[in-house]
Amino acid sequence: NCDIPAKVIHGNYDPPQQIAASIPKNTRTIMLSLPSAYSIPWARSFTSVVRRRLPGVPIIAGGRWVVDGREDWIKLELGVDAAVPGMGEEFVCSLAGHAGNDHTISTYQTPDYTLMDDYRSYQPSLEVNRGCGHGCNFCTEADEPQSPLRSPLSTARELRRLCDLYSGLTIHPYLQSSLFQPNTKWIRDFARIRNDLNIDATWRTEARADTFSPAKIEALAECGMRVIDIGLESGSPGQLLPMGKTRNPTAYLAAATR
Repeated sequence: NCDIPAKVIHGNYDPPQQIAASIPKNTRTIMLSLPSAYSIPWARSFTSVVRRRLPGVPIIAGGRWVVDGREDWIKLELGVDAAVPGMGEEFVCSLAGHAGNDHTISTYQTPDYTLMDDYRSYQPSLEVNRGCGHGCNFCTEADEPQSPLRSPLSTARELRRLCDLYSGLTIHPYLQSSLFQPNTKWIRDFARIRNDLNIDATWRTEARADTFSPAKIEALAECGMRVIDIGLESGSPGQLLPMGKTRNPTAYLAAATR
């Protein structure tokens, strides 16, 4: 909700030079998302072209999986003006001239997919909670507490909005959650509201092998879940311990098997 015009562009498999050449010359700020370390070579070529075409336009890099703890290196490596750690919401709000205090799930703005010209080419997603806090030593969310799960009503309403936005297409939204742990009441309420809102879209989400209850799968399937991504980074007891994935590899692998 701000009056600064914005546009979202995906790099896809296009050459970075091609994307950089398409940016309008009246652009005020470029925010560059780094989803993984594999994107750094692409981003390096992209920023070099932008610097030649638009030398006065600031470039701000974000993407906590890449940036956090490496801010100075990213600035030097990519030649950007700033590298913002974390989720970046407070920074974006300050850029837009708004206060950035209280970015919880209950107040989180829904993404405006229409800012992408080709948004219907991408599957939509909605955030249902953040954080994990299980202490895996390779993870950015190792010590980030898990936030409360988005309410069944809010989740269902957002799914309904996405179905309407993508009218005519079959969509399978991703319920973004580092640790999806709905209780029985949440599942029951969500199933009822989903039915009331006539939502037929199926969805997927993410959880840990040792925290997700197999007993809930049937009920979740009845309210639309079709895929659950389980991060099983290793099946080796000797590797799981130094990763901080578990203190009991035997129990962890038994849970993963179930």
